Amino acid sequence: MLTVTATFDLIILYFVAANVIALLAYVLVLKYRVRAKTRDIGAITKAIVDYFRENGAEVGVECINRAGSRRFVALISSKPLKRFRHSSIVELVVAAHVRKVCGLELEKVYWCFPIERHDQAQSESAASNAPAMAKGDDYFAEGPSSLAKVPSYRVNELSLDRYEALVQKQDSKPKAELDFASGN
Repeated sequence: MLTVTATFDLIILYFVAANVIALLAYVLVLKYRVRAKTRDIGAITKAIVDYFRENGAEVGVECINRAGSRRFVALISSKPLKRFRHSSIVELVVAAHVRKVCGLELEKVYWCFPIERHDQAQSESAASNAPAMAKGDDYFAEGPSSLAKVPSYRVNELSLDRYEALVQKQDSKPKAELDFASGN
């Protein structure tokens, strides 16, 4: 017959119970950290959306927590507005606002300005002949209007004799006076 001592079994039982309690405590701490990060992300997102809503802009915000830190990265999606042209200044103000409202550090801000696809823009512009300024921000109207003012390049065929004459003129004239497009 085999007899087992109770003291040895009791020590193993205490060791197993201590390990189970430690694992449960670890799981509870991890769940608390996940809930705290989710709560912080929600608070930052709400603070940024409310800030821009007070200033008259509708934005979409996604917030990401940097691994192992209390710093966050915000991804802000907005219509392209002229007031966001100097977004680095806006980023500083938004980071200060988040620090003041939430007590959390906003490390970086990335902007996303989605634009309409080319075929969508053509169909909408054909459907409504209203001027661009009446639709809202004229930020996009500035780009094409400035491109229309840029002089275009002209490409012409030259004979070899004409090319050699131009090269000889280039050697004799300062570079500021050369004008290849006009043929001089």
